[in-house]
Amino acid sequence: MAQQTPAPLPTTQHPSGNKRKADEVPSEDYDEESEGDKDMEVKWNCDQIRKMIKMFLATKEMTQTAFLKLVGCNSNSYGRFMKLKGGDSGSQNGVYWAAHKFFLNREAEMKRKSTAKTPAQKKRKADESAAAKKGQSEELFAAVERINLDESAPIHDDCDDVRKKSLEFMATHDISTAEFLRRIGNVNSKSWRDFVVMKGERKGASNSSYVKAYHFLEKLRIHKGEEKSAKRMRAEKEKPEGFPLKHDNGMRWVIAGDK
Repeated sequence: MAQQTPAPLPTTQHPSGNKRKADEVPSEDYDEESEGDKDMEVKWNCDQIRKMIKMFLATKEMTQTAFLKLVGCNSNSYGRFMKLKGGDSGSQNGVYWAAHKFFLNREAEMKRKSTAKTPAQKKRKADESAAAKKGQSEELFAAVERINLDESAPIHDDCDDVRKKSLEFMATHDISTAEFLRRIGNVNSKSWRDFVVMKGERKGASNSSYVKAYHFLEKLRIHKGEEKSAKRMRAEKEKPEGFPLKHDNGMRWVIAGDK
């Protein structure tokens, strides 16, 4: 009968990249469970880990007993590991892999904290952003104010258009309603609320908010160099005198003829 050849023992990767010989007998500190940890990134060799442990414990952030309990190792294995010398010496000791994992996690946590902003930093960032937006708004309002526009010029945007454009402007530039009303000519807030909730092309035409908002938006359009819309061009052609500044409540008189 042919003699069977025994299967070779598995090899283990050292931190340096060298493989442990198949006939090498594992030390008493060898931890089979730590083999799974060897799939993680190997960043430091045994000597580096020993030095890192010493430096960490020297900070008094944690006692040796607490450290070993955290990484799940006993003091005997720790003592044997710390006495060794050499980049590969102790690679089969569970302390090496447990400590390696501990320092990888610690490094990742420190990086996370360094990039995270404190409440004070967030507030400062928000204040800086708000100041920048305010500065941009001031520049925009000043530029619009410099545009010369005849206030008696006919109006060719209907009430719905003016409402829509006003709300879009405030949302886009992060302008409060109070600020907007002040900038377009100190419009009364109640008049604005009455105007903005209406619906219909001629609903709110007699409201001062309509006229003042239109003139501001028209100067804004000119400042930005925007072309007139097809609807605007059609309104100018059909109503060169502009829309009448009187409220249309939708009611009509009907005169019945003689029977």
